[in-house]
Amino acid sequence: MLIDTHSHTYLCKHAQLVYPEAFLHIAKQMGFTHFVFCDHNPFPGDKYDLIHRMTLDELNLFNEMYEKQVRMSKEKDLPVPFKYLEVDWQPFDNQASIDFVNAYLADFDCVLGSLHFNSEQEKAFMESASVDEYLALFQAQWLAAVDSSLFQIMTHFDFFSFYNKKIYELIKTESGLKQIEDFVIQTVLKTENKNFLLEINTSAYKNGPEFKTFPTKRVISELFKQGVKFCVGSDSHFIKQVGQQFKSVFESLIEIGVTDLYYVEKKTIKSYKLADAMKLYKAIDMQEVARIQEEFKLK
Repeated sequence: MLIDTHSHTYLCKHAQLVYPEAFLHIAKQMGFTHFVFCDHNPFPGDKYDLIHRMTLDELNLFNEMYEKQVRMSKEKDLPVPFKYLEVDWQPFDNQASIDFVNAYLADFDCVLGSLHFNSEQEKAFMESASVDEYLALFQAQWLAAVDSSLFQIMTHFDFFSFYNKKIYELIKTESGLKQIEDFVIQTVLKTENKNFLLEINTSAYKNGPEFKTFPTKRVISELFKQGVKFCVGSDSHFIKQVGQQFKSVFESLIEIGVTDLYYVEKKTIKSYKLADAMKLYKAIDMQEVARIQEEFKLK
């Protein structure tokens, strides 16, 4: 088995304008047996960070698009798609996130939890808060999200290392990087709920040479020793990003001693062998990516 547990569609407004089937064709050529149909969630009222997400009305279209992908996967022998949604945990309005998941996501295979700090209130706090103030709030809210038991996967934990400019400067020093890595490790180990997956997000490299994955290899290694389970997701917004960096990540995981990776189906965590995934994974020619992009571009 080989699966990419994090992707997006054009509905999020900052992804490639191609029909979702294009992602499945890329995934097939790369050896993936399964893929996820995923995007950022909307919120009722369509006032929360709308530039990065679909409207609530478009959630119906998202569901229709998923059903089409299921049909296409059977008709064209494409990777089996699961239905995931990445839901923002609102740090200043937890109930909005809780209510959304409970109202709309009963039939989804998986709910991914994220803290982005993208709303105006959240960005204002991030800009004005000291590093210690930000980390204190982030930790409290991340733990609240995990312990709500709404999320089977927690995504790109330390994305804030890039997004929060004060922390971005901090991690450029060896001591600063260690401080943030220790923070991530300590936070994850504080969770009361242990029944979740921590995502290894392979899109980190796009943010600069300081980044390889979210979280870092040292964090992954330390948490693996404590029994934390991982999934691997590309966070692909463009078809060329499907399965990005998976080979190097798999090699790093093997060095650490990881033998099993995980995914979620019908809200149930399931495992597969890393060695099997490594054998299946294939790089794709960029000319083929260009061909598929042209064939499935949105009209």
